Amino acid sequence: MKQTDLSRGVFAAMLCAALGAISLPAAAQEPGRLPPRPTGADAEARPHSHGPDARLALREVAMHQALFRKRVGRYAASLRELGYTPVAGVQVSLTSEGPGSYAAVASYRRSECAVFSGSARPPRSYARQPLAVTCRS
Repeated sequence: MKQTDLSRGVFAAMLCAALGAISLPAAAQEPGRLPPRPTGADAEARPHSHGPDARLALREVAMHQALFRKRVGRYAASLRELGYTPVAGVQVSLTSEGPGSYAAVASYRRSECAVFSGSARPPRSYARQPLAVTCRS
């Protein structure tokens, strides 16, 4: 084994040990599971570092859908089932076209974005590539 390989292994072990000392919420410790997002009044008051953003909202939906599918074996049919609450001011709609596909649209002010997966029909004409969040302003 090369010295650099050994150094990387030692560094990785030290990093894992250091991170293991950090306490994470139980949901975050489970593989393929995100911590729950606030709902109701807590979600309205949730600060967002970038402000309301349609593109970011759909990236979050896509990430939640991937983890949901990994856990359950299919995509969620609704935002409620997905456990996703968008940031205040962003409107998100999610439709399911079977267990292996979904389509979502998010809008904020004059910005609108769309994403789809599997055999789902693209929700907007400008969304042409599966799993790619595409926006128009």
